Amino acid sequence: MLVDTVCDIFPNCWRFCCRIFSPFTLDKARVYIFPINQLEQLLACVHEAFPLEASGLLLQREHKRFTVLSVVGTSSEGNTPLSFRIRSAAIDKIAESLRDSDTKICGCFHSHVLGAARPSKRDTAATKEAGDLWFIYSVRFQALKLYGWNGRAFQKEHFRIVQNQ
Repeated sequence: MLVDTVCDIFPNCWRFCCRIFSPFTLDKARVYIFPINQLEQLLACVHEAFPLEASGLLLQREHKRFTVLSVVGTSSEGNTPLSFRIRSAAIDKIAESLRDSDTKICGCFHSHVLGAARPSKRDTAATKEAGDLWFIYSVRFQALKLYGWNGRAFQKEHFRIVQNQ
């Protein structure tokens, strides 16, 4: 299983990412949920891109009172250990594949090789729209955090890692 492989490389990833919850233990408010298989996919992208930043698009699908998040890796040769780039062609291709589905692009994910799992000055200066979500994974600190852009600043968002459904 990929989790075993990823945890061999990033031994503390479960401890620092999030606790795992059943969707039935969540409160009544709408929450972001992130299935384990998507966490595995994100960590595989990070491992494959290392020592460069990994990057990709963050997708969302509404399900009852939950917003289910998923990822699609788009790492490119243009990524460096301190920055990432998602090409317009990759965004357009993924958007086209989602045209007739209830899943939509809602932001991006990327890794920080040395920095913490929080937006850097480059992240804050990057082009984005109000409401975009950003997942940031810190390789150094083995932490995964979710942020929303409100048009002026990033705000930390809460999410839960859940068993696959």
